[in-house]
Amino acid sequence: SILQLAIQGKLVEQREEEGTTEELYKQIKEEKKKLFKEGKIKKEKPLPEITEDEIPFEIPESWKWVRLGEIISISSGKGLTSSNMKKGEIPVYGGNGITGFHNEALVEEKTVVIGRVGFYCGSVHITEKLAWITDNAFITTYPKKYIDMEYLVYTLHHMNLGKDNNATAQPVVSGKKIYPLLFPLPPLEEQKRIVSKIEELLPLCKQLEK
Repeated sequence: SILQLAIQGKLVEQREEEGTTEELYKQIKEEKKKLFKEGKIKKEKPLPEITEDEIPFEIPESWKWVRLGEIISISSGKGLTSSNMKKGEIPVYGGNGITGFHNEALVEEKTVVIGRVGFYCGSVHITEKLAWITDNAFITTYPKKYIDMEYLVYTLHHMNLGKDNNATAQPVVSGKKIYPLLFPLPPLEEQKRIVSKIEELLPLCKQLEK
């Protein structure tokens, strides 16, 4: 319920001085062009315009609905079997979080990881600064200056990226499947305030559950 209120813009107040997402959206597009030029992301096919019929709920006027593929790019991790792991302290992330430890890192900064195949496909994790990500998961790249990592992760959790998988087939998440999904994007400072409020309220919920 807290996440639902958060992504509807009902958890914190809107502040005029924080601007609108329209401005932020332009900066995100420019930054993605830069990431492409630097070879950090691949060029993706244009996504269709968002229609009124697709919008699941109202968001504040200062926010903007975007397609997930407009703000993030995913690429597969690198294969590493348990027999090939060498004794070390660097966590290895698979489809559902840490699967072991290795002596070498594939990423050298905190990274958003999305489970790619299997029962837990669509699960979302944030790695430690140094980590290895296997090919059972996706490495998520996005304009970090303009999208708060925790807001992105909380919203992806709520979107439940693996929910439409056919239980009889091998569950799998792909760019083709998740890039068209709608994502509610607030101004950057509001993203940060939403995260602070969520992190203030979630421990209280856990106490109530006890």
